[in-house]
Amino acid sequence: MNSTDKKYFQNHMPENVCFGCGINNDQGLHIKSYWEGEESVCHWQSEHHHHGWSDLMNGGIMATLIDCHCMGTAMAYAYKEEGRGLDSMPEYRYATGTLNVKYLKPTSNKHPVELRAKVVEVK
Repeated sequence: MNSTDKKYFQNHMPENVCFGCGINNDQGLHIKSYWEGEESVCHWQSEHHHHGWSDLMNGGIMATLIDCHCMGTAMAYAYKEEGRGLDSMPEYRYATGTLNVKYLKPTSNKHPVELRAKVVEVK
């Protein structure tokens, strides 16, 4: 499946100006998440201005990627569970309540990162 065939969650959030996932933010990260089976996937390539140190990604950028990818996954999952398309009404919008990140090692800016998420519980 090429990138034009994927149904990116973020393409179905009208008026979204979020720095991480907003399609209407010219200076944002423009992450794109999609379903691959039961997991949501996002591939994202950083640019020079996302460095924390030389050739290492900034931790805040990494947290933003995680935040937006997981929020998009939660939103898309709600539509999926109801058997409706992402463009259907009513529109769902989600926000992160808590985010805890433990950085295990530096992340290189030289290669794309892959984010994967799976919904394990709904409350």
